[in-house]
Amino acid sequence: MLHLKALYSLRFLGILLLADITLLIIHGVRGIFYPTNTFFSIYAEMGLAELFQYFKEFSIFFLLIIHAIKKRRSIFFFWALLFVYLLLDDSLEIHETLGNRIAVLFNFPTLINLGPQHIGEVFVSGIVGLIFLVLIGLSYKYAKPIDKRVSFQLVLLIFLLAIFGVFVDSVHAAVNWGGSIWGILEDGGEMITMSLIVAYVFDMPKSIELVDNLIHKLNCLIPRIFRK
Repeated sequence: MLHLKALYSLRFLGILLLADITLLIIHGVRGIFYPTNTFFSIYAEMGLAELFQYFKEFSIFFLLIIHAIKKRRSIFFFWALLFVYLLLDDSLEIHETLGNRIAVLFNFPTLINLGPQHIGEVFVSGIVGLIFLVLIGLSYKYAKPIDKRVSFQLVLLIFLLAIFGVFVDSVHAAVNWGGSIWGILEDGGEMITMSLIVAYVFDMPKSIELVDNLIHKLNCLIPRIFRK
């Protein structure tokens, strides 16, 4: 039964990733043949890719809140709140709006080709991240060992999401070359990472095992690479 459920989980992940890749291909085709059609652009607000991202974020929230209620685990309630924030942030542009206001209020300078608003956006994202880190960290202290493993692995996935959403976005804003490549890497990376998170929370028991095995293999592989 567990093997069958794992197969369903991998198929579910495959469907999500296939949808992401299809949206990226459609975005590329649109740019060549139908550049005025923004609905199929991965950058467009309320575009097809953006709506799919909203669906994934809501799905993660729903699965986590159900798990929190069912298992009576406060730590998953805070994880669910994080993904509600990400959903609201994507749809309402919270960190962009607050970042701009803070940049104006504190007169942020331009730093390494990053404008004041971009610095303000990173500042807001950092503050929000710190708040959730404290909330999840406090509940982590009293969580069960299995919940701690899940939280650790979710942190790794959130870190991957931040690489694309914050680091790549900042590089894209700072450099004057690469053009749309950076945008595709940023948004495409966020899309794929969010699909990984959906698949992870869809079947946590099997996901924990898969990620543990992956981490173990990486721990064995990295020393071999450096020895060479």
